[in-house]
Amino acid sequence: MNQAIKQKAIMVMFLLLASCGGGGGIKDYGPIENYDDLYNGISRYLTGQVICAGCADYENGDVLPDEGDSNAYYPALVFSLALEGRASERELAIAAEMAAREITLIDGLSESGIISSLDDATKLSEVYIGIAGLFKAYESTRRPEYLEAIRKYFAIFSPLVTESPSLLKMDYLMNINIPWYGPTTIFGGLAGFFLQYPLSLPEAEDREGLTDTGLAIISKLDDLAYDPARKNFRYMINSEDFLYLYSSVCTVQGLLRAHLVTKESAYLDQAKGVMEAMENLFDDESGGYLAAEYDPRYFAAYQQLEQVHYDHKYIPLSGANYLIYTDLLLYQITGEEIYLTRAARILDFIRKKLYVNGQVHHHLLDGTLELGEYCAGCNFQLLYNIYLYDRLKKGGKVL
Repeated sequence: MNQAIKQKAIMVMFLLLASCGGGGGIKDYGPIENYDDLYNGISRYLTGQVICAGCADYENGDVLPDEGDSNAYYPALVFSLALEGRASERELAIAAEMAAREITLIDGLSESGIISSLDDATKLSEVYIGIAGLFKAYESTRRPEYLEAIRKYFAIFSPLVTESPSLLKMDYLMNINIPWYGPTTIFGGLAGFFLQYPLSLPEAEDREGLTDTGLAIISKLDDLAYDPARKNFRYMINSEDFLYLYSSVCTVQGLLRAHLVTKESAYLDQAKGVMEAMENLFDDESGGYLAAEYDPRYFAAYQQLEQVHYDHKYIPLSGANYLIYTDLLLYQITGEEIYLTRAARILDFIRKKLYVNGQVHHHLLDGTLELGEYCAGCNFQLLYNIYLYDRLKKGGKVL
């Protein structure tokens, strides 16, 4: 069988798997109609300039102009569309390549260990966050290699939070300024990934152990980083009490999954309180959310943490994306319109302030759009968020 025929046969099999996986598929809500101008403009740029056949910035599932998160959010989007029967063959092929790259990276990290990868923050970040794409890939196709990789991922990261002696234990790492967003952000996200497992695989025999680990991370973050006075998850242990978007919102996503898994209202109540505190980061002048509290009291702390932007009015696309997703999940859980309204407000800000000719640029700095930084991964994440917003508006779900 020649290579072209072989590839075609693989794609036909893959399309069949994608169309029948995930318990028979979900409702097709039609094309994206909410923020369709933004969605279509970004999509055309990405497919025409970033992940096109022959594009210099794409090779075998690897997107170069990103921060390691393209292989999380493009597969999440495409495999979600596949469940509705709306993903094209080309989209599925690229999503499958990205998922395959994530599997390769997980295999490599499993063999070499985390310590040997600490000098390559981008690759480690790509492994860490790429699990979000694999969850959707498995939900859509039920392919065993995706499940095997998901389980291997948790085998890699579980030692960080177990009681076994290790220099990489959570208590130790929470004292270290882990790039780029600090250790609380990393562990808040990790808690969410552990707690996604029982949501994506409710019948899995090993779900209870991974659930317990996720809940234990939440509990540890509450002890080590939560500031009850300001309802904020600090950047790291003993850092100053400045409000910080990433650590708080990523941990809220873990709290919301904890609520969905356990049905305990305390997780939801804490999550809502933190999100109210984040409203203090809203900048009236620009209409966006600051990454960190803009106050001279904290400028020295930001410089010590080597966060050079935070002593300015720094409003990033990445932070906006995490806020949108969290607001959408809160809306799904509570039905309270305020969260959908806030998500729309952030999307309006992005369209007005960050979007130029198909590209959503990464941030405003003191009110000025910085054109020198572009993150394809953040743009893929935004596409996924717009998809979720549209589906919620039509009666669908985030999780």
